[in-house]
Amino acid sequence: MSAYLMDQGVVDALVKTALSYGGKVGFTYPFAGQTQYLNAANANRLVTLMLCENYQSVSYRYRGEPLEDLPGPYDSEFFAQALADTYQMVDLLSRDLDPIDVIAGVDCYDYQSCEHDAWDASEAKAFCVALRAEAVRRLLADEPLPAHISKEKLEELIHDLPGYHWGSAWTIHNLKLGELKSL
Repeated sequence: MSAYLMDQGVVDALVKTALSYGGKVGFTYPFAGQTQYLNAANANRLVTLMLCENYQSVSYRYRGEPLEDLPGPYDSEFFAQALADTYQMVDLLSRDLDPIDVIAGVDCYDYQSCEHDAWDASEAKAFCVALRAEAVRRLLADEPLPAHISKEKLEELIHDLPGYHWGSAWTIHNLKLGELKSL
């Protein structure tokens, strides 16, 4: 398995979309036995944490390589800022991501950040699990389903997707469009 450093704009967009999902209280997710609250005041901290988690994964995979030699569509200046805890979010989007984009972005981030042993217990993973679940919930609530697929069956299929991988968003997209003839 290979890994690469993510474009910081993708991570920013995921966090920005989570902020919009949160309403007045903020976006919440469980981590270390407590409820975490994402809001505008701590969004930079979460983006920094996520970029550092991605860096930890990629540097684990490519041991000994300096930052500038690691693979990926990233800006080394932004990663250097994240590693120094001076990163500030860049608002590249004029709109929030739709649920399919969120699922695809989370799945990509997960795939690029899971290489090291501490991933499963990380706050970044906890955030991703919660954000993905909220995007799936919104997809189920907002989109009409094909007549032959019940909401319960779609939830079951989404639940049974094999882990987090880039193809799961497309599986959901195909189900949403009714392109699967029989289940």
